[in-house]
Amino acid sequence: MPGDHLAIDLAGPLPTTDRGNNYLFIAVDICTRFCFLRPMIDKTSATTVTHLIDYCTIFGFPRILQSDNGTEFVNELMKLLKETAGFDHRLITPYHAAANGTAERWVQNALNVIRKMIDGARHDWDLYVPSTQYALNVKIAARHGSTPFSLMFNRSPNGFNDFTGSLGLHPFNGEAYAARIEQFANIVFPAIYEKVQKYIDASTKDRHLTSFPDGSFVMTVNKSRTNKLEARYEGPFKVLRRNKGGAYILQDTDGLTLPRNYTTEELKLISHDPDKHGKSYVIERIIQHRGTASNYEYLVKWKGYTAKYNTWEPTDSFDSTASIDAYWTRLKESQKKKGGDVVTTVRHKTKSVRDHGRTK
Repeated sequence: MPGDHLAIDLAGPLPTTDRGNNYLFIAVDICTRFCFLRPMIDKTSATTVTHLIDYCTIFGFPRILQSDNGTEFVNELMKLLKETAGFDHRLITPYHAAANGTAERWVQNALNVIRKMIDGARHDWDLYVPSTQYALNVKIAARHGSTPFSLMFNRSPNGFNDFTGSLGLHPFNGEAYAARIEQFANIVFPAIYEKVQKYIDASTKDRHLTSFPDGSFVMTVNKSRTNKLEARYEGPFKVLRRNKGGAYILQDTDGLTLPRNYTTEELKLISHDPDKHGKSYVIERIIQHRGTASNYEYLVKWKGYTAKYNTWEPTDSFDSTASIDAYWTRLKESQKKKGGDVVTTVRHKTKSVRDHGRTK
């Protein structure tokens, strides 16, 4: 039932925000997949347990608490909370993070949403935690076919509508609501359990490695990223062929063969041919930004072109976020020396370029 089994995890260290946050706390209700997110300054036992208590005093204490063996979860404060609340604290096998797969999956989901929202402004990632939590909780989960929000609260979330002209709310009917809760317990949740079991069986049946045909386009795992808010993949690259050892030989958008080969686990298939979306250009540097958070555009100086050809580009015009990350790092360092704040230019309506770089 909702609230019985809770999985917790941390993400980080992430880039330090202007408010001093470095980590992300996440708690996931196993039954509903409802998630609870909070930014954290540090991952000390006191900070971690404080956020766990925050969750429990809102949603109730679980019967089972699941976590890894990190010192932020295994300590005297957690032991005291366990003894007081009476929950069963189950620890996953060391070096086997997949055993805490639900929390790990939701960490990835949360970071993916935040990464898309910040438009490269990594110093503000903590501002997007509440909206990320809501977005994840109102999205229908393939696992059970419902939204985590509706299963957790036994109702659908209110939409973003204008309710000022509504006729008012219906009076609360305690008996009807109790009957609704009983229906969830006796009909809805057993049906969901059956659906989840079928989902698990289908997802594990005939599992095999993916192969990439010659001429297809892929992204490669970004192993050089320094934090989890940087892009997880780099590319796109074209598959030239697969060698006898099973590794793939790739070619970049300039027609050059990459210096090493890649295994299946390091690749992700994409659906488009970048050549069909326009020629790519090399960025010399980003000069300025404008717009509001999650809608930033960047003024780009293109390598080999004069300032006359500088253009404003949205975040999705860039093949990689490396140049955006470098810009924000440089800007923050400059502002620290001056003792001021980062200034954002007011956004004007311009035609967005959606290609991989600037197209003539």
